[in-house]
Amino acid sequence: MLMNEDSIDVSVVMPVFNGSSFVDDAIQSIMSQTHCNFEVILIDDGSTDNSLELLKCWAEKDQRITVYEQENKGRSFTRNKGLKLAKSNLVAFMDSDDISLPMRLAKEYHFMIDNPEVVVVGGHVHIICMKGLYLAKSSHAMQHEEIEKALLFDEGFQLCQPAVMVRKSAVFEAGAYNEDLTVGEDTDLFLRMALIGKLANLSDVVLEYRHHLQNSTAQENIKSYLESIPRIKQAWQDRDMQLPSDFEHWSSLQVRSQKTDLLQWGWNALALGEKVIARYYARKLLVSREYDLMVLRFFFCVLRGR
Repeated sequence: MLMNEDSIDVSVVMPVFNGSSFVDDAIQSIMSQTHCNFEVILIDDGSTDNSLELLKCWAEKDQRITVYEQENKGRSFTRNKGLKLAKSNLVAFMDSDDISLPMRLAKEYHFMIDNPEVVVVGGHVHIICMKGLYLAKSSHAMQHEEIEKALLFDEGFQLCQPAVMVRKSAVFEAGAYNEDLTVGEDTDLFLRMALIGKLANLSDVVLEYRHHLQNSTAQENIKSYLESIPRIKQAWQDRDMQLPSDFEHWSSLQVRSQKTDLLQWGWNALALGEKVIARYYARKLLVSREYDLMVLRFFFCVLRGR
C-alpha cells in the first residue's frame, strides 16, 4: 500500500527481541486493521534469533512498515526511540507476541479524537496461551480515578501496555519511559501521565494477550517486587500522599512458574477438546521433570483424552 505521510494519523511502535515464534502473527494483526492511515515502526532490539530477517520481509511487503535495528537496549529505551521516530502524535504500542483485533486502532483513534483530555487509552484483552487458546478476559477499570487508584498499588495490567494508545506530546511532557527500570516501566510512566491528563479504558476487547514460557518466570515476580517499591512510593509522593505501611506487592503473594502455567494451559486445552495441544503441554511438562500429583494426574487425563 502506498503511504502519504500527510495521512498518517497513528504510529504503531513494536519493540522486538527474539520474537520469531509469534512476531508474524503480531504484525499481521496490525496490517489487517480496519483503520488504514498508520505507520508501523519495528525496532529489533539486538535479537539473536531470526527476528530481524522476518521484520525485513514484512517491510518489503508494505511501505507503511519501517525496520530499525540496534544493540540490545531493553524495552524502555526501545519504546522511547520509537516515540521519537513516530510521525503522529497518537502512538499505539504493540508487543511482538500479542494479537491486535481488527478494530483496535479505529476504536482507540476515534476515542482519542473525541476525548482530548485523555492521554492514555487502553481496552479489555483476551488472555491466550502460547498456542493461542482462550484463557480469560481481563476486568479492567474504565474511568480515570479507578485506573489511577489501581496503578498506585502497582496493578499495572489495568492499562495493558501492548493495548494502549498514547499522546506522544504527553509522554514526553511526563518525562518518557524511565530507562533505568526493567519492570513496571509502563505503570511508572502512566502514573506520571495521570498528573497531566486522564487515563481511560474502552469497554471493547482490543487485543489477545499471549502468555508463554518466556514471560512467566518466578524470578521476574521477585525482581518486580524488589524494584517496584521506590517508584510506587514516588508516585504517592507526587500526589502528596503516603504509601500505606501495610502495603504488600502482588508479586510477593503470587508466584508463577513454568510448571503452573503449563498445567493451566494443558487443563484448559483438555476442557476445550484440543487434545493435540494438551499433549503438547504434557510433553513440555515431561521434559521439565517437575513431577507432583497434579502433574501425574494431568498426564493420566491426557492419556485418557479427557
